This record gives sequence, C-alpha cells and structure tokens, in this order.
Amino acid sequence: MTIVAVHGIGNHQSGLSPDQAATELAGQWQLKLQQGFTAAGLGDHRLPALHAAYYAHHTHAAERQTVEPDVLALDEREQSVVIAWALALGSPTLQERQGLITAPLRQVLSWVSRRRNLPIGTVIRLAVQLVL
Repeated sequence: MTIVAVHGIGNHQSGLSPDQAATELAGQWQLKLQQGFTAAGLGDHRLPALHAAYYAHHTHAAERQTVEPDVLALDEREQSVVIAWALALGSPTLQERQGLITAPLRQVLSWVSRRRNLPIGTVIRLAVQLVL
C-alpha cells in the first residue's frame, strides 16, 4: 500500500528544492506513522510507503520579515483563504447581522487598542459611549 499525503498551509521548506522538501516531509510523516502503528500495537506490521505531494513552492510568497504571525500582514488572497476557513468552521456570513459584518469595526478598535496600548475592553466601552 502507498499513502500520498498532501501538506497544509505553513509547510514551505525554505532552502530546499521541491523534491528535497517532499522527501523531508515524507520522512517526518513516516516517523509519525511509525509512532502511531507502535501506539496501536501494530509495531510489527510493515508500514505503507509514504510520499508527500509538495506544492508550497508554487504558492509561497517571499519570506516575511515579521517574527510573529500578524493578520494585518496577510495579502488579499491570503485573507480570502482565512475567511473561507472561518466560514467552513461555521463563522457567520457577511449577510448575517453579527460576525463578519462587524469585523471592520472590531479591526479598527483592535488597532486603537494596540496602538495606544489600552485593553480592548476599555477601547470598546469608550467607543460605545462616544456614539450613544
């Protein structure tokens, strides 16, 4: 039996050719597969061959300069992937009264909170009081 595994977001293997990256990922996953077989009491069984379908080199933008992941650093295409992911998890749609429709407001208030180093709850209360 052969398993072909496809990686998800965040598996770009910087500095490796696509073939090398596929081999590296397959090796990591083969080890995890072995651990799973052992944990299930199947350590004496022959492991299936495992290959990685590596495509991150086609979708990966140049390395970002930020140390921490930051939602504000996402480009439009990446934002659409995140929104699709959230919708798949059951997030409210833009047509619903709450959720994504208030996202721009929450984003602005979050920015004020970070910029002024104020707790987000304080910023929200202040904003509500300003408009009442």
